[in-house]
Amino acid sequence: MDCYEGFDSCGGKSIPWYYEQIKKTMHSKQKLIAVPGVGKPINSAKTESQILNELKKV
Repeated sequence: MDCYEGFDSCGGKSIPWYYEQIKKTMHSKQKLIAVPGVGKPINSAKTESQILNELKKV
């Protein structure tokens, strides 16, 4: 299932629900890392500083 644009409810489930499902399958030494903006095209006209500032807002 792919969910894009405002992941408030994907397949009727919330982000915390999906998080808990993933955590249940992980080993104790594993960590879940979320990377915002993955899959979105990067605007090459933006500076590195502008991109980093946008990521801080997420």
